Amino acid sequence: MQLFLPLTLIVSTLTVLNLERAVFDIMGGVRETTAADAAYQVLVVLTMLSVVLFPILLLAYIVLAILRRRREVS
Repeated sequence: MQLFLPLTLIVSTLTVLNLERAVFDIMGGVRETTAADAAYQVLVVLTMLSVVLFPILLLAYIVLAILRRRREVS
């Protein structure tokens, strides 16, 4: 589980930094198909999963860290 937290953060951050152009193209009605469309669709799916999973994984990580700390102190 600890592996997925940084991965979801990285994927979400990278995709958010590159989504601006695609959103403007879609909103503007520009529909030029390119060879990168399939790769972009995969990136969008990974981004959606990362954005949904990141807060859940972050919360789980914090809870597990608190539980482990309590166990070590006792």
